[in-house]
Amino acid sequence: MRPPLSNAEEESIFQRMDDACDTCAAGLKAHILRRWEKAGAGLHQPTLALALAYGAPSAINIAAKNIRPLASRAMKFTKPKSVAKAKATKLTDNEAAAIEDALEAGIEFGLEALPANIRSRVDVEEATALARRRLSRGIFRQHLAEFDESLRGLERIVDASRDPALAVLKDPIQLSQMFGLNAQQAAIIVRETQSTIAYLRKPPIRGVERPLTKEDIETVRRVMRRRVRQAVEARAELQGQTLAQEAIATAQQALYDTAKRQGLLDADKHFKEWVTRRDEKVCPRCDAFDHKRVPVDEMFVSDTGEKAYQPGIHPRCRCRTRLVTQRTAARPRRSQNRAA
Repeated sequence: MRPPLSNAEEESIFQRMDDACDTCAAGLKAHILRRWEKAGAGLHQPTLALALAYGAPSAINIAAKNIRPLASRAMKFTKPKSVAKAKATKLTDNEAAAIEDALEAGIEFGLEALPANIRSRVDVEEATALARRRLSRGIFRQHLAEFDESLRGLERIVDASRDPALAVLKDPIQLSQMFGLNAQQAAIIVRETQSTIAYLRKPPIRGVERPLTKEDIETVRRVMRRRVRQAVEARAELQGQTLAQEAIATAQQALYDTAKRQGLLDADKHFKEWVTRRDEKVCPRCDAFDHKRVPVDEMFVSDTGEKAYQPGIHPRCRCRTRLVTQRTAARPRRSQNRAA
């Protein structure tokens, strides 16, 4: 259980929102891993072999030509559902359905934050459709960024394979199974592989490093496969958490925007407030947004001048928003908590 955000009535909503986000992220992680595995299998193997043979990182883009995302049609959503009561998201059989559940959860939690006298009057289907359109564009951009980052990771492996001491990297099938690593993770894998090889070559024979045996090479590959899997899973978990957070926050914001367009929220009375965890893990960027209040359809402006429409300004962001009025008591800043 995460630390409480406040002692206000909406605390239970925040906690259930966390649970829904975690559930959705767990489902998305599995789907993201399968998507990356499928993309790796779709790389053109002869081109990968040439890339490794000649140490040509630029050939990776050619190998991936036929699997590069060209449209967001893969992320179409199902027909929106009317929502009456909040509930946690479910694990689903495909990524789009998991995201749809996250959107539904965001709408549900947003409804609970609205004044009771307008919950039944807000157009939930319109809000869901608006959230879906906003998120669909973001998802495609994210998928494209993920794809490009994965190609940069493969390029880093191909570049390292030029080193004769890293001949163990010259395996096109093994390379395709590394799809999902970003460049930073690939660089770490290379360094760890170098360290493993150096360790296995000790002690030297008459001052000369001994050659690797077949058993040594298999050991290196086994260690490398394990570390690649760990790194890819860690990245998939981060992507899933980020996407789940964005889906819930986008749906909640879309509900507020729809309610205001319907005239159900008063621009001079209702505001959204940025909510942090108010603990030692809060980053400086989020801390600068803490307790800021703006009209529901406007952007937050932090103490440093940064602007954001909703929380989720960095991976693993734990911030939320709450709906407040002019009479709602302000939450104390984290600095005030420390002083107390």
